[in-house]
Amino acid sequence: MSDEITHNYTSGLNLYACRFLQNGDVFITDGSSSEDWGTAGHGADVYDVEMTEESVSGHYKASFDLSANIGAGIYNVTVYKRLGGNPANGDTPLAQGEIVWNGTDEVSVPSEDIVEGTLTQKEAMRLLLAVLTGLTSGGGTDTLTFRDIGDTKDRLVATVDRDGNRTFIIKDVS
Repeated sequence: MSDEITHNYTSGLNLYACRFLQNGDVFITDGSSSEDWGTAGHGADVYDVEMTEESVSGHYKASFDLSANIGAGIYNVTVYKRLGGNPANGDTPLAQGEIVWNGTDEVSVPSEDIVEGTLTQKEAMRLLLAVLTGLTSGGGTDTLTFRDIGDTKDRLVATVDRDGNRTFIIKDVS
């Protein structure tokens, strides 16, 4: 995959990105190793991944892993505006983000987007898993309880009428 890092900014500038481990270490440009920023006198010019602009659109992009050296994990990315001829430690940071990487491609994570009402995708998945795979109690009564898959909490409690129709629901999506 390529062009996982994107940023929109003023057209005609020189932008670059640096990739960081969760502990703050920064990858050198080819991704073959990481280190504390400034190790052995290294600066931004050792860590930068050049971003290219699509035409004169102000849409810049770069590949996260140029040489297939970065393993699976969750990483931070910072986009910088190059102020001089080469990337330098004093360049202006413009944006930060996070990327989930499987070793070859960016991976999407459960969304916080609203799918219905105020329910997010992640919360909806919790409810679905409880109803479809969690332990259930109260069969044959007027209260059905669906446990989370770890059996640590009541994820959904439904009051039902004599025909089994749900008449009231209590949800715990936390």
